[in-house]
Amino acid sequence: MKADRSNRWGLALAIAAYGCLVAACNMPERTVTPAAPQTEAPAPAPTGAGCTAVDLSAPDVPVWESPISESLLPVFSWFYDGECAADGFRLEVAPDGEFGSTSVLVASLGAATTSWTPGQDLQPVTRYQWRVAALRSGEMGPYSISPEFWTGPTCEGSDLGAPTLLSPADGAVIDDASPILAWESAQPGCLQAAYNFEVTDDPTFSAAVLEGSSGPSASFETALSFLRDCTPYLWRVRAVFGEDMSGPYSEIGVFTTDLTGACPQIPVLPVIGGLVWQDVCSATWPPPPVLPPGCVFQEGLMPDGVRQEGELPIEGVVVRYAQGACGGDGPAQTVLEATDEQGLYSQYVLPGTYCLWVDGVADGNEAILGRGRLTYPPGGYDFPARYTITVDWGDELMDVGFGWMAIQ
Repeated sequence: MKADRSNRWGLALAIAAYGCLVAACNMPERTVTPAAPQTEAPAPAPTGAGCTAVDLSAPDVPVWESPISESLLPVFSWFYDGECAADGFRLEVAPDGEFGSTSVLVASLGAATTSWTPGQDLQPVTRYQWRVAALRSGEMGPYSISPEFWTGPTCEGSDLGAPTLLSPADGAVIDDASPILAWESAQPGCLQAAYNFEVTDDPTFSAAVLEGSSGPSASFETALSFLRDCTPYLWRVRAVFGEDMSGPYSEIGVFTTDLTGACPQIPVLPVIGGLVWQDVCSATWPPPPVLPPGCVFQEGLMPDGVRQEGELPIEGVVVRYAQGACGGDGPAQTVLEATDEQGLYSQYVLPGTYCLWVDGVADGNEAILGRGRLTYPPGGYDFPARYTITVDWGDELMDVGFGWMAIQ
């Protein structure tokens, strides 16, 4: 009796299970498609979607191989990889870096353009700066850096003239221990690529407190304080070409420091100088009863050692000087700059006693003077004729001249 009951319960459960299976077969079907294998990275969303000009980045500007452009139509190029996409660029090229002037060249370019060439020549021998900014919806983002460059043509080795010093002005008293040095090229028609400069407190320029190179900029500036207070300084500049060619030095500039306005006395370097000229006597032998102007009878008929009207200056003659009185065993001799086209020489010195003379057969003087002798300074016809002079602060002794008599 119990066995029959168990069999009936098992049959009921089997029927119920079968009913559930049948019901399941009648449920709605759901299809699942497997994901396709990824063979490429998904394309990114458009860069900078929704950004504005304030989200733009400054373009990157590559460094030029040289700061000098021989072409007056240089190519300007840049890179842009900001997260906010640019839809254009604005490029500006400014003479002398004056971006606010009316002479600035401006170009508006499309988003796909990352280089530009001017449609007209730039000015020759001119300093420029340029910059570029990204645009979005007509609004401009930050500018790139503003590199400077110069246009040619560059000067050749035959163009090495003496520069003209501009700043500090000659004789100036300055309150800056690191002043800007500025000068002007002797060749306005070409760009001088390099210069050498020296600043010293020694009139012989045997030791510099600052020396170096600059170019093509005709100026130099440093944050280094290289000058002492209450001190006179001299400086000069020359143009150079390549590694082994240099032009004549500029005239020597002199300035004095008064950094705090408390110098008890502003020292002024003494200067010495004079004229070298052709001393001529036009009388014949035997001499006439009355000697003509410009002649004396001294060891024969000679020029008088006084410059007369019509007696010409002599260019290129080198004058020497040394510390101490003439005839002593003083320090080494120092060569002055040669006389200029007006026959003049000059030299700044420290206060003291000096001997000055012209050697007619040394320093290249023989090729200029030829055979002859000095007739001036006075005191006889010893060779070489010499001066002993003493100078103090602020002295200007500019009549230390030399007369030369040529002998045929």
